[in-house]
Amino acid sequence: MRISFQNFILSTLIKLTFKSKKNFSYKKIIIHRVGSIGDTVVSLPAIFSLKEKFPESKIFILFCNDHLSFNSIKKLTSNYIDGYYEYSLKSKKINNFINILKEIRKQKFDLWLSLPQDLSNFRQEFRNILFASISSSKSIFGFRVNIDKKTIRDSKLDLHENEKIRLLNIVQELSSSKLLNKLPSKQYIDISKINFSKDYFKSKNIFNNKLLVICIGSNRLPNKWNYVNYQFIIKKWILNEGSVVLLGGKNELDYSKKISEGIDSTLFNNFVGLCDIYDSTLFLSKAYLVLGNDTGMMHIADLIYLNIVSIFSSRDFKGKWYPTNSSSDVFRPNIECSCFLKNECFERCINLNKKEDVWEFIKKKYL
Repeated sequence: MRISFQNFILSTLIKLTFKSKKNFSYKKIIIHRVGSIGDTVVSLPAIFSLKEKFPESKIFILFCNDHLSFNSIKKLTSNYIDGYYEYSLKSKKINNFINILKEIRKQKFDLWLSLPQDLSNFRQEFRNILFASISSSKSIFGFRVNIDKKTIRDSKLDLHENEKIRLLNIVQELSSSKLLNKLPSKQYIDISKINFSKDYFKSKNIFNNKLLVICIGSNRLPNKWNYVNYQFIIKKWILNEGSVVLLGGKNELDYSKKISEGIDSTLFNNFVGLCDIYDSTLFLSKAYLVLGNDTGMMHIADLIYLNIVSIFSSRDFKGKWYPTNSSSDVFRPNIECSCFLKNECFERCINLNKKEDVWEFIKKKYL
């Protein structure tokens, strides 16, 4: 089925299931968003905009808590998100799910807003509508299919709508506002009140006017730039009297150790696995430049308007996950790769972004 027909069926199902129509007096709104930390971060402009458009509304988020760093996301968004409901896809205990549903039903939300994944298919959206229909919410919005097999087959090298803007436009539609093609400059993440949560980081004399923060996290092999490339950039940066902080999750510990090999300098600090997203965001806020691949931390850096150089593979649609602020630049090989929308890349297309080219660009623009 083509996308338009699939979405017609979904909208018809919603009309048959829910009698309530869109209104502008929602007292309580629940937002359903699934995915990784990065998926959550790119949805923050949409959630922030929702609070702006409905300032008197209480906004709650329903999300999967399989990612421990969500506790940090809570801290960063407490000024415009009022509460959270958490569930686990890993848990096999049906009682946990039932208890969450009972809590949601008690609230009798005025609106259930879905911010669907970019690759969400008809079956998933149909299921999500059925789930929302038993939540006791008065109305629902946002359910849609965004892509089909034809688009995947024919548009691998085409420039696609950025994910932050796509999600933001769902809120624009909800409020009958004009659709946007650019992300408005807003304070999506308030860093003014952030302090290190661990004394360990306060004792590190690492901040100078040329701090390079490198974010290496990635759940997918196609998005991992070879460690020797990062080694090369780090050594060059230190030679120019800049300091370097390496950030990532515990699953990047081995990767970070490879990067750290042979780098013997007090200007280099490997904090991979040692700090959560909250502390990492404070490091980012002090950065002169952020370098890394497609990670949740890169998207946070984008939302606090930092200088960014991002390294992308050809694994995903061009432009979809790019940083959006005017101080960001992207390296991406303009080829069709066998890794497209897959979790393996035998060609390692991300390494077509040559370390020498990246360094020359950084040196010319930032040093």
